[in-house]
Amino acid sequence: MTQSIAILGYGVEGKAAIKYLQHLGLKDLNLHDEKTELSVPEGVKTVLGKKAFDELSGYSIIVRSPGVHYGLPSIQAAREAGVQVTSMTNLTLKFARNRVTAITG
Repeated sequence: MTQSIAILGYGVEGKAAIKYLQHLGLKDLNLHDEKTELSVPEGVKTVLGKKAFDELSGYSIIVRSPGVHYGLPSIQAAREAGVQVTSMTNLTLKFARNRVTAITG
């Protein structure tokens, strides 16, 4: 089964998420960002502009960047519809659990 993945936000973490998910061989990647013009890697679909975050329930997984508020109604509706909402940090911990060193303040 192919998983349709939405990446919300194309800052540092969004770019890293796309690069990492492509490295894992995932193909159905969909970038959502409020900017109207972005240069994205080949094969990544885009939903851009003011309404970029309006409808998210059609995905299997949402990877939310820190700059995209978790409380957005569309994220909450997707979550309630069974869509997994995660972050690049969670993905890293899940797939690299034996290779993570964390240093804080």
